[in-house]
Amino acid sequence: MQIDDAFLDWFVGFIEGEGNFGIRAIIDKGHHKQNQRGTSRLKFTPSFKIAITDKATIEDIHRKLDFGYTREQSKEVWTERSPRASNQYNFYINSVCDAQRFINLVSPDRFRTRKKNDYILWIEGFEIIKKREHLTYDGAMRLFTIRDLMNKSNGKGKPSTYRTAAWGKKFLDEHMDVFSPQKLKLRMIMCKAVRKKEE
Repeated sequence: MQIDDAFLDWFVGFIEGEGNFGIRAIIDKGHHKQNQRGTSRLKFTPSFKIAITDKATIEDIHRKLDFGYTREQSKEVWTERSPRASNQYNFYINSVCDAQRFINLVSPDRFRTRKKNDYILWIEGFEIIKKREHLTYDGAMRLFTIRDLMNKSNGKGKPSTYRTAAWGKKFLDEHMDVFSPQKLKLRMIMCKAVRKKEE
C-alpha cells in the first residue's frame, strides 16, 4: 500500500502527541551472569510505541504501514492507577528491520516539536545497532547516553527500574572480558545470525 504525504503528516502529528522513541537495553534472566559461550547477555533494540485507547486508529496505522505489530492491554492492568481505566491498544516497533522501514518513510524534518530531537537521537542509536557498534564498549556506552537524553519531560525522572548510563557503565566495566577480540568476533557472528532471522 502506497503511503501519501497526508497520512505521513497526520501520523507524525500523532507521534508528537502519543509516540515514544526508545532504545531498549535488555538483560536476560541471568542478569550479571554470562551464558555458556562467555558473552554478556546485554541486548540493545530500537523501539517505538504508540499507546492509546482507540483500537480502530491503532489498527489503521498498522494496516497503512504494513510493518510493526499491535497488542491489546486489558484495562485490568491499569485499574490500580486509575479506576476509570480503559483497554489500551499499542503499536510497536522492536526490530532493526522495522526501524529501518520507519526511518526510510519518516523524515526528521516532518517533526515540529521536541520529539524531533528524540527521533534524531533514535536514528543515531539505530545506526549504532545496525552497524553492530553496540557490541563495542564505546558503542554500548553511547547507547546508554542516548537513552538518558531521550524522552525528557520537564525534568521528570525515569521509572525506578530504568537503567541509566551510570548503571550501564558499571555493568560494562564488570564485563570487560566480552570486549576481547575473540569474544567480540563471536558476538558479531551471533548478532548477524539474529539479524538474519529478523529479515
